[in-house]
Amino acid sequence: MCCIAAAIMLLCCTNGFAQRIATALISKIEKNAIENKLLSENANFGKATLPDQWKSESAVLLEHKTVLEFDKKDATVGNRIGRGLMGVLFAIPTLGYSLYASQVNLKNYINVDERERRRVALNDKFAVEQYGFVYFRAAENDGFAVRIEKKDGSIEKVPFTDAVKVADYGEVPSAYTGYTDTRASTVYLPPYYKLAVSNLEVGDVIDYEFFHINSIRYYGSVNYKEFEPVYYLCNGAMPVVKQSIEVITDNKNYLGYRAMRGAGAFTSTAEGDKKVYRWEDGNREKRKDTRYLNEFLELPAIKFQVISASDKRSEFVWFKDEAAATGAVTADELGKRAEKYWFESYKLSGGGGGMGSDFYKETVNDFVKKMRSSGAFDAREDDYIRTCYYLVRSKTAYDNWPDYAFAKVFSLLLQRREIAHEVVVTTSNNRTSIADIAFNTEIVWGIRIKGLYYFNPYDHFNPTEVVSFLSGNNAVVFAAETSKEKPTMESVVLPAGDTLTAKTLTKLEVRIDTGLTTLSIKKQVDADGINKEAIMDMVLAETNYIETDHKNYNGAGMWENVPDQRLEKLQEEWSKMKKGWRETKPIQMKAIAEVDYGEDVKDYTSFKLVQDGRSFKKQTLKYQEEFSFDELVSKAGDDLVVSLPLLIGRQTKLTKEERSRTAAINFNNPKTYQWEIKMVVPAGYQVEGIEDLNKAVVNDAGAFTCEANLVGNVVSLKVVKQYKAKFLEPSAWPGVMQFLDLAYKFSQSKIVFVKIKS
Repeated sequence: MCCIAAAIMLLCCTNGFAQRIATALISKIEKNAIENKLLSENANFGKATLPDQWKSESAVLLEHKTVLEFDKKDATVGNRIGRGLMGVLFAIPTLGYSLYASQVNLKNYINVDERERRRVALNDKFAVEQYGFVYFRAAENDGFAVRIEKKDGSIEKVPFTDAVKVADYGEVPSAYTGYTDTRASTVYLPPYYKLAVSNLEVGDVIDYEFFHINSIRYYGSVNYKEFEPVYYLCNGAMPVVKQSIEVITDNKNYLGYRAMRGAGAFTSTAEGDKKVYRWEDGNREKRKDTRYLNEFLELPAIKFQVISASDKRSEFVWFKDEAAATGAVTADELGKRAEKYWFESYKLSGGGGGMGSDFYKETVNDFVKKMRSSGAFDAREDDYIRTCYYLVRSKTAYDNWPDYAFAKVFSLLLQRREIAHEVVVTTSNNRTSIADIAFNTEIVWGIRIKGLYYFNPYDHFNPTEVVSFLSGNNAVVFAAETSKEKPTMESVVLPAGDTLTAKTLTKLEVRIDTGLTTLSIKKQVDADGINKEAIMDMVLAETNYIETDHKNYNGAGMWENVPDQRLEKLQEEWSKMKKGWRETKPIQMKAIAEVDYGEDVKDYTSFKLVQDGRSFKKQTLKYQEEFSFDELVSKAGDDLVVSLPLLIGRQTKLTKEERSRTAAINFNNPKTYQWEIKMVVPAGYQVEGIEDLNKAVVNDAGAFTCEANLVGNVVSLKVVKQYKAKFLEPSAWPGVMQFLDLAYKFSQSKIVFVKIKS
């Protein structure tokens, strides 16, 4: 996979300077740690020792404990976790302020107290280096504490004095981020700090614990709520001696869960007015075959979801009881349950998706009114469909609609024009298959029109684009409207894309400076399909793409329905943000380039978003950038040695252990990467040995090819890398290794420019 895709989570760069933690913030974090008894003595924690069988492992997770406590108290928006100005702006209602306010007046937020503690044995220098830094979130009520258990039994507390703010959220390992925090995006940046841990030695144990309070949003009535499931893999990146999960709720809530592939079950006990669900596990080997692995579909895992149902209508839930959630689900069963939910969700207090029937009715009325005023309602059928889709996108981008709400509103808009369509029901292939579905929230809803598929567009997607986590999935389709002659339910496979539709073309013009030490690069990237999806958040972060929405597709304008008394102030703040982005965007993209190429960028001089890829007529994402390296050129006597092939980005280097594989291979999707690299031969030099770069491996699993030529005084490299399938059996691994090995070998090649003798 192209390394730029691996850098996607660098999308949220806020600044490029090390911002040291404030003394007041240290005091707050330490106070919260004391109040929540972090790293306290516990009869069930702190006793596990390193087994002999794993003493040769680099690191071993001796103990890991997660506690989630659901507290049904209201939380003011942003009170627990600050969303920043982008969150405020993007929460602006776009379709009727009174409707939005009526939803907010319901108890739309619940607090979840989450704490996690880990003790890790460090058995070699690599492990010591890995834990030389730890990370912690520093929101209003967060707590964090870390200490070192030395080999001699003494305890050393780690102070926070030298902690610095993390500029790139993608740097934060998942072991510090928790399960119930809102995922990072262009509108939400969790504040994280990085802390150096000195005096670590081989044989030490690092012990750390964090406490977070997260506000989880739900819609509609308080009488029935399903919270986002938590997915937990039993096998981690290191062996695990002991691990446990506790979920604490009140007596009106219950826990739905599914233990898969030998993960074990929860037990429950009553403690006063609380229920405590507990899961314990241990003695797990570290995860193997970690590359190209769909972990949640292949490995032992447990998933669980807290459900709150406080009245008699609670009997209408996806699965009525624990027993119903333990067996495999067939496509036919899924279709029948989904059909009932689609047509009878009004039986739930709050309605389908938790948003209520009035919400859908008023929202659709507002959309239709808007389209009538612009003339879009009477447009050609295809244009009407696209307008509806983009209007819904303008709402999902602001309010983060669930998939069901998208499908329901889109369907009702189609009914207004009597456009025939069906409901599509599937799951996310990042988390579950149809057979293992356990929760309503695992259902992904969409619409099919004339054989084309339309799914929740979130912030960016265009009509008929099938996102990677749905691509190639099994799905069920049924009629969206009740009728006496309702079509038979149908099982289908969603479009999977191919190497032609999912592609990235990268053009690089390279010149060497007069001092023959620095390569200056002009780069343009064109990305389509699923390849576009992989980098879109990263590229669009800290740009004003949202301003063009109304112009592109007659959608909701950014300031539409903003109360007049707020408009001037918000526009002023927005202008300040855009001005700041002109400085911080190049810093963010410089960091991404350094990840992609594995080299320090000398100068990053420009970034330009040419096309955001968010409109039907211009679906390709395009951007340009200019930067330079001074580490890619070396001298051998009078000759120059240039690492020009490295400009395809760092490639996969398979380890010895990875060459033996037993797990299925998951490439996510078929896709193609192309590079066109051109470099002018320095004056007074000639290129030698370029023909040696003409290499090719093409097989059923994938391909890697290079055409190297000298055209006039320009070195030209045309490189293609393809992943030809979504899933492959383990028997295909030798073929995969062939093209991955060639890609890596090529990226490490050099081009020699020989000094012409006078």
